[in-house]
Amino acid sequence: MSTETLLVEIGTEELPPKDLKTLGLAFRDGLLKGLAERDLAHGDARWFATPRRLAVLVEEVAEAAPSRRLELLGPPADRARDAQGAWSPHAQSQQWGTPQVPWKQIPTSAYQAPPRDSGLHRYQEAVNSVPASVLENPAWQAALAL
Repeated sequence: MSTETLLVEIGTEELPPKDLKTLGLAFRDGLLKGLAERDLAHGDARWFATPRRLAVLVEEVAEAAPSRRLELLGPPADRARDAQGAWSPHAQSQQWGTPQVPWKQIPTSAYQAPPRDSGLHRYQEAVNSVPASVLENPAWQAALAL
């Protein structure tokens, strides 16, 4: 799988020099947490800070997360089918009970939802969403309040 180098830099107003290390580490940690939440493997990460800039360089960020099969708990058995045994509209929209989408009833009187691919998180999606999620994070906000 190919990788990319990710550099995220934000321009700031004048930051107190004594707080640069705390802010740089918080920015780096938040960015790495965002990549981990999206299952995007990465290499080493370095942070940089000046009174007017914070930056994080992450090497070897995977272009896509690995695909995983998920099995989720579906609706209770009495709601998955109507009185005539037909699938509910939601179950039909998910193609339950078709040869392409197997299902099974489990002892808790609920249906096991069909296995689905987890969906791939892609590098470009992370580039667009992770930095914003870092800046909105309460831990980051606390670091800025120093």
